[in-house]
Order: sequence, then C-alpha cells, then structure tokens
Amino acid sequence: MKFSLHRVLAGLALAAGLLAVFAGSPYAAKPVSALELARWIKDRKPGLRVIDLRSAADFENYHVPGAQHVALEAFESAAFHPDETLVLISDGMIVRAMRNHNVYFLRGGIHEWLDAVMNSKAASQEAAALSRYFGGVPRTGDVKRSNTAAAVRRRGC
Repeated sequence: MKFSLHRVLAGLALAAGLLAVFAGSPYAAKPVSALELARWIKDRKPGLRVIDLRSAADFENYHVPGAQHVALEAFESAAFHPDETLVLISDGMIVRAMRNHNVYFLRGGIHEWLDAVMNSKAASQEAAALSRYFGGVPRTGDVKRSNTAAAVRRRGC
C-alpha cells in the first residue's frame, strides 16, 4: 500500500480538527459561581472588574455591588488591562472573551447571585457570612421567598 504525502497531511489535518473541537476555545469565558464571586469581591481580589452587560433598566433595578454597567456594543470595543480578571453578568447573552484576559461569566446570572448570596439557604458558615456581608438574609429551613428582587431592592445596593 502506497501512502501519498497529500493523504498523510489530510489525515493529520482531520485529526487536528477533531481534537480542536474537544479542546475548546482559548477565548471562551469560564464560569464562576455567585459564592466564589462574592468571595472575590469581599477579599478585594486584585484586578477584579465585574461588568454587567444587561440592559440599563435591569442594572438600575438591581446589580452586584461594585459592578459597572457597560453596553454590549461598548464592551466589544473596550480596552481592558491584560492583568485584570473580568467577570461578566449577561443573563443569557453569549460574549466571546478577549485574548490575553482572564474572563469569567457569572453562572446563572443575577438570579444565582440573588439566590446564593442575597437570599441563600446557607449550607455553610462561610456562605451565611458572605450573605450577611452583602446585606443578604441567610435562611435556615424551608422558608419560601415570595419576591426576591423586591426584598433585595429595599436594602439598596
């Protein structure tokens, strides 16, 4: 059986393409939980920037403490320092991370922040302490909340 150079190269290209599918994109943002983000904010993680890409009305209604509102169009053309850790809050929008940046997205969006931090059913002392730090009310037992956003809004941000 004779192998031509073209067939060998084509086979290598096919194999590399298949591996690339499973390797993922180097520009993909990584998920971060609300409790981890709360920990980073509380500990004043160096270079942390929380960017809220939701609508201005949603941002005004409630946002993560310290977050800055940036319109999606402005974000895509914005320049950030490569040493910064960016955490994006987007409520379902898919945003491609930028090259040379440490980019995360808040898994579950603002709803996870409200559930896990502001109105958490604290599974640990650390989670309860983080909830209290941000003005939340850690719950014990099966207390149902009727309107999380309204309860949080009264506390301010």
